[in-house]
Amino acid sequence: MRAYGLKQEFTTPYTPEQNGLIERFFRSLKEECIWLHCLESLGQARGVIDSWIRYYNEERPHQSLGYAAPRTHLALTG
Repeated sequence: MRAYGLKQEFTTPYTPEQNGLIERFFRSLKEECIWLHCLESLGQARGVIDSWIRYYNEERPHQSLGYAAPRTHLALTG
């Protein structure tokens, strides 16, 4: 955390209303990536998850962007 200049914030366990954004992200990560692969090593998991995060941040349609992909949304609004 310090190396990235981030401040760690703790939420009360089992209270998704306190951290709904990250809860929703992790749900998508599990449903759209992790549960679809038979990951056999940490290296394989890192590669698969890295690829999915890149897809999520650039190409995957997001409801909050009117179902546009972030890259498309940025091009239209940028």
